[in-house]
Amino acid sequence: MNKREFFRLRLAVPFSFSVTKAQTAEVSRSQTFHYQTQDLSGGGLRFETDLELEAGDELHLRLVLPEANPIEVSARVVWCQSVEAEGQAILVGGLEFVDIDEEEQDRIVGFLFRTQIEARKKRRQERKQFERKDASQA
Repeated sequence: MNKREFFRLRLAVPFSFSVTKAQTAEVSRSQTFHYQTQDLSGGGLRFETDLELEAGDELHLRLVLPEANPIEVSARVVWCQSVEAEGQAILVGGLEFVDIDEEEQDRIVGFLFRTQIEARKKRRQERKQFERKDASQA
């Protein structure tokens, strides 16, 4: 059973963060880190990282949607684990937005819906073009 409140969309969206509270002293609090999402929802995101973040680390995150001003929100690391990808171990982390303003959350969800609708329209157009090409060759 899916416990998520929001649907996730595989999407690369630029974001940056600084650590506001770390579980260990190994992560610099004065530095800003820049990444892209692997997936995004109204409740959080997943991303590939080179930082060894710990569950519970708190972040100040700046999410850069293409259509408007960036969204600034507090986030918490839910998990960070090593996974195998193309024969190499990489770190992947999951963040949840904390105390996100409802309007900002609506902006994220609206952006995701519009992105998904555009992708569906594009797939339909491509399918119709393929079907027309296939019919003309018959």
